[in-house]
Amino acid sequence: MKTARFLRDPKFYLGLFVSLFFLFLAFYDVNLRPFSVQAKIDFGEMWHSITHVDPLLILIVMAQVVFMLFVRGHRWSLFLKPVKRLPWIPLGWSTCIGFAVNNLLPARLGEVARSISASRKSGLGFGTVFGTVVVERIYDTLTILILFVFSLYVLEFSEPIAKISQAAHAEFGVAITQQSLAINLSVLVAIILAAIIMLKWKTELSLHIAGFFFKPLPQRWREKIINGLRNFIGGLTQTTVPWEVAWIVVLSAALWIISAISVWLALLACDLNISFTDSILVLMALVIAVSIPASPGYIGPYHFLAATAISLSTGEPWEKAMGGAIVLHLANYLPQTLFGLFALAREGLSLKEIEEKPVKPASA
Repeated sequence: MKTARFLRDPKFYLGLFVSLFFLFLAFYDVNLRPFSVQAKIDFGEMWHSITHVDPLLILIVMAQVVFMLFVRGHRWSLFLKPVKRLPWIPLGWSTCIGFAVNNLLPARLGEVARSISASRKSGLGFGTVFGTVVVERIYDTLTILILFVFSLYVLEFSEPIAKISQAAHAEFGVAITQQSLAINLSVLVAIILAAIIMLKWKTELSLHIAGFFFKPLPQRWREKIINGLRNFIGGLTQTTVPWEVAWIVVLSAALWIISAISVWLALLACDLNISFTDSILVLMALVIAVSIPASPGYIGPYHFLAATAISLSTGEPWEKAMGGAIVLHLANYLPQTLFGLFALAREGLSLKEIEEKPVKPASA
């Protein structure tokens, strides 16, 4: 019997190890003394926090999660528009598939799955569709960074920032303030934007400069990196119609604002004393969590980092913060997975076909 490809991939075992490591941190004698969080978790209290939630608020959160999947589908149709006009609702179902597969299979195969789905519906090549996913990731990363920087300038994160600063000073002798964090992140965003603009509009010059910096590397590695950058640039396709570009920016910002509201409502449903400002910090912790290579569904990093952010922001006991993190995860995981599996069944697309799909570089 043929072994599943992901079982032969070392990244699968790395993700499993990462998830187990973070679960160990989360559930075995929590000790985050630099952040003034230390407790042996009370599983009874955690279970009480999970089972005594406001069902109406959780249903609203789940509805928001599904709504955002189709908003992503609408935005995706604008990314694909220069290649072919496509209706956004079918792309919304493809997006559902992508999120479900990320929840069920390792190695971020959800991006492959939704690209296969959209390719079938549109008649476009897989590589062309897959390339537009690069654009989506760029918009998502930049938008959340910009919104968080804006929040640092206009909102007050005094309690969690004070704890982080105290920990950084005690452990590394580094002083951190909200203002310094905002300025440093502003510089980071500016550098990323400048690099993307340079890569897109001065491609050959940018690749020549990159090649100079990569000269110390072996030629095979250097060529692979340069080709990867070239394919990345090739994927930077989107509409150039001004109002459509503006609408993409609005949709990208709306997705993260709705995400912050969903976090806030889900944690309020768990009777956690959390403000909307606190929910922004929790959302940033989740952004970091889902970028860590872990098991499907981001199990482990998601729960540990969410609970840490909740505890830092609100001062709630660890078991209550962990209960909130679990409820928040389930409120996202269940609708994404159920709608995605429904879409997979509708389209006759199997998880095996997705797992065995070779991913080729994006091409226009």
